[in-house]
Amino acid sequence: MHRKDFDDTIGNDIDCLFAKEMAQVINVKKNLGLLPKNVDIDTTLKPIFAVAYSGKDSDLFNEKYRKQGIYVIEVLEDKKLRK
Repeated sequence: MHRKDFDDTIGNDIDCLFAKEMAQVINVKKNLGLLPKNVDIDTTLKPIFAVAYSGKDSDLFNEKYRKQGIYVIEVLEDKKLRK
């Protein structure tokens, strides 16, 4: 993970530009019939980003990033997710 790159871009998005862009993407998909019309994004809220991890030594990986304040989701072998 490139933490500094994240912090310098999406992680420092005081104008919620990322959420606004995702709202535009959602609207396009709704207009194309790919998503239900009732799907929306609240662009006034700052999104929560997570690191998804799959592989060996997940406990070490998770601990390292959680100590940095990063939300971690582990992808289990059966493709299920665990916080």
